Amino acid sequence: MAKLNQQLPEFLIQFTPGSTELEKQIILDNLHFNRGDINSYAIRSTFVKLRYRQVNIPVNNAKHQLTRGMVTIGNDDFGQYKAEVNIVKQPMENADELKNVVATIVPNNQALIDFIQPWDKFKFIDADKF
Repeated sequence: MAKLNQQLPEFLIQFTPGSTELEKQIILDNLHFNRGDINSYAIRSTFVKLRYRQVNIPVNNAKHQLTRGMVTIGNDDFGQYKAEVNIVKQPMENADELKNVVATIVPNNQALIDFIQPWDKFKFIDADKF
């Protein structure tokens, strides 16, 4: 289960093989929060993109089909959404390869996805270092 911290939910994740150090930094070294204008497909942490808008985030492990629990980062081809972090809530396409799959929330943590509300803050923890 997610590390129980009612003030700040923490998702345990396993990084995708080939995730870059920059991608790991974006995920682990920032406090994330869900946008206020939620949708049914993803939890969107957008303010982190302001911090990383000047860095290069090449296409890396951009799967065509995304599934629940995947953690993605918008790559250089994603324009204004570059460096935006998403948690996938339900299957969705990524055929244009704009989102890099960086990690997956461990299966017994995925139930917490449904409890993240607009403007809720959250963090990620590397399960391999937990």
